[in-house]
Parts: sequence; C-alpha cells; structure tokens
Amino acid sequence: PVHVDDTGTVEEVGKRNRSRDASDMHSCATRATRSIGAGIRPKVGRNAPKKQVARAVVQEKKGSTMVEFSPFVNSTPVRLAALAGVCAWAWRPETGIVQTQAGSMVHLTAFSVWLGTVVWTTFVAGITMFKNLPRQTFGKLQSKLFPKYFGLSAGMLVIMLATMVGSAGGTWPKAANTLAFSLACTMLNIVVLEPKATEIMFEKYEVENKEGMGMEEKENRLKAMGKKFGKWHGMSSLSNLCALCGAVAHAWYLAAKLTVA
Repeated sequence: PVHVDDTGTVEEVGKRNRSRDASDMHSCATRATRSIGAGIRPKVGRNAPKKQVARAVVQEKKGSTMVEFSPFVNSTPVRLAALAGVCAWAWRPETGIVQTQAGSMVHLTAFSVWLGTVVWTTFVAGITMFKNLPRQTFGKLQSKLFPKYFGLSAGMLVIMLATMVGSAGGTWPKAANTLAFSLACTMLNIVVLEPKATEIMFEKYEVENKEGMGMEEKENRLKAMGKKFGKWHGMSSLSNLCALCGAVAHAWYLAAKLTVA
C-alpha cells in the first residue's frame, strides 16, 4: 500500500512528493549500479581496488568493453613514456636535430610551460575560484596550489637558464639576467612571502571560526590580522607580477630569434 500524506498546503504536499520521488529514483539508481558492479567484479578481479571497479562501472554504463585499458593509459608513467618516445623519434640521429635543436626545444618547452602556468594561474584559475568558492575554501585550496605553482615555475626557470648558458658555451649572456630576476622573485615567494601569507591567513580563519570570543575582541583581532595579511599577500602578488614581466620580456627576446614561416 502507498501512504499518501495530503495534509498541509499545496506547496508543502508538492515538496514532500518531490522529495519522495527523488529518494525513490536514488534508490533505483543505487540498485542498478550495484547490479552492474556485481557483473563487473569477475572482469576486473575479486580483489580489485574500489576505484578501479568504479571506473569499470562507468565504462560499462557507457557501453565500453575496455575495462582495463583506460586506467592504464591515464597513468603518469604511460604519459611520460609517450613523451619520451616522441622526443626519441624527433631527436633520432639521422635528422641531425640532436646536434642543432635539442637545447632550443628544451628551452622553448620550459618557457611555454612557465608562461602558460603563470598566465593561467594569475588571470584565469585564481579569479575563477575566488568568484565561485567560499572564501575559506578558496584560501585552503590556494595554500595547496601555490607551492606547486611556484615550484614548477622555479624548475622551468632553472632549465631555461641552464640551456641558455649551455648554448652560449658556458658564458653568461645578457638575456639570462631577465630569467635570473624572475627566478629570484619566484624563490622569494617560495621561501618567504607565500608561506608567511598562508600562515597569517590560517590564523585569521582560526579566529573567524572560534566560538566564545567577544564580538568586539574578534573584530579588532580580525582587523589587525587583515591588514597584516594584506601586506604579505600584496608583496607576494607583486613578486609574482615581476616574474610575469620577466616572462614577457623573455618572450620578446625569443621572438627576435624566431622566424614564423
């Protein structure tokens, strides 16, 4: 028998019915997924990890029979091996590329990764997350991303400096000064500015979430910590902007060396 609760206003009854329908749909979907999972288990192995079974279920729902192939291709070692294979083909001895263009390719690749990372993080990812995430969630996410962002930038800068100095026969070309300046700005963020700004940010979150503190005391502490955070965050942003200016300057230098046919 079906129990029908028609008490209350029309809006309340409709809301209860929609909630009940959604619950029924969720139960049906769960049973269907479990049924597919039971059929997938023999294919992936009884002791397969849950993530692998979940991927297989998704593939089964899409009608794919390639259960094991997708996780294998999406693994980091396979991607690195593919890149190594492409480089090995491009740099094969009969082309002469090893002798003439290997250093240039490494330099340009490192520069592309660096410039793309800086532009994406500064003008796209950061702004998008700031506008669409709760403030504290955004801050916690940035605290995880920034060390990787600055670390990747520093690594690419070191590669560019090494290839530039190597191409110049071990001497220090003037164009390397711009890269060295950007590297110094990036290292300043890694060692001092970003860690300090993140530390103050988490202290500020702790005060915001603390219960039992007087309203006036909390407001005064948050105001002081906001000014402190703004100072360190501003210096970090300025340092990042200086590094970006160095990237644009180096792009201008490279453009003078290239010919687009």
